[in-house]
Amino acid sequence: MRKIMLILGLLSMSAYYLFAEADIKPYGSARLGYWYENLNKDMTGYDKTDMDLNYMLQTNSRFGVNFKNDNLTAKVELGSKDPLNLRLLWAKFKFTGYSVLIGQDNDGTNEYSAQVYGEDLNLIGYGAVDGGRNPMVKMELDNGFYFSLIKLYTDKDPASVSDTKKMDILFPKLNLGYKIKMDNLYFHPTFVYQSYSYDKDATTVIDGSVNSWLVACTAQMNLDPLTIRAHVNYGINTGNMGYKGPSNKAKWDSEKNETIDTTTMGGFGEIAFKMNDTMTFDSGVGFASSANDTFVDANNKKISDSQMSAYAQMKIKMSKLQLIPEIGIVDNMKKTDDTKEGSKLYFGTQLRMDF
Repeated sequence: MRKIMLILGLLSMSAYYLFAEADIKPYGSARLGYWYENLNKDMTGYDKTDMDLNYMLQTNSRFGVNFKNDNLTAKVELGSKDPLNLRLLWAKFKFTGYSVLIGQDNDGTNEYSAQVYGEDLNLIGYGAVDGGRNPMVKMELDNGFYFSLIKLYTDKDPASVSDTKKMDILFPKLNLGYKIKMDNLYFHPTFVYQSYSYDKDATTVIDGSVNSWLVACTAQMNLDPLTIRAHVNYGINTGNMGYKGPSNKAKWDSEKNETIDTTTMGGFGEIAFKMNDTMTFDSGVGFASSANDTFVDANNKKISDSQMSAYAQMKIKMSKLQLIPEIGIVDNMKKTDDTKEGSKLYFGTQLRMDF
């Protein structure tokens, strides 16, 4: 704790001297979840349903500072994980016609719903995709086009093989996209690609590669007081890039000595209705499905691994306080061997204080 306080103190002193003439605005968000969860028999693992209270401080509660000085903007944001975690740290300079960002930021796939269950599930993995926050260099053009070189996602077991495999990484993850805003319409296509290979090691003779890509598109129409939002995505081996979803990693074929690609598709739809300045009704549903030649049932028939989630909520704003009661379902459907994974119904509320 002393080290954290010392670091924060040094950052504050540095910010004071480096940004003496800058516009500095601290901000934060404290988020508390109060959820009743009813798991069915397949999810509990025994012949009984189970309902429990899940009451917690969300780890995506955060505190940060925004900096602005002429053409330079910057952000530092810490999360409430134990210990404190760095969520965002970037600086962006505005040139004529474009800007350059250096640091840790979200990639172009962070388009998701308003679902607040758990720790703001946002239908991520259940139709929505989120590449997370990673070190990157990003160029943004004033016309909406952007291009990023992002730190490649690595996993000790990315292709369902043992941890002993070495990974050869030669290029960062690439992300390019285009954000279009026209009156009441928002349109955002984006594309992500990464590649790495395994090298032979002392214990196993394996020499293969895993190529992953994802293409996604989000559209939103604002028809005050109604907002309609839709998203679709399709990709290969998206789990190897760190995206959540149903069994979406490549599989290793030891006989052929190669990886077998897993395809994943998903999407969600969402409708929000602003009742007045303090109350908004929001509902959405998402679905994701993965397929691989190795996914078969007892009769050796090919199957897919799918999952879905749906929710309805009322967002109530009272100054800086937000009360967001929500009810919904999370259904993991079946595993890759055709056995049931189960589902759960939930209801409760998120309490959120922004400051």
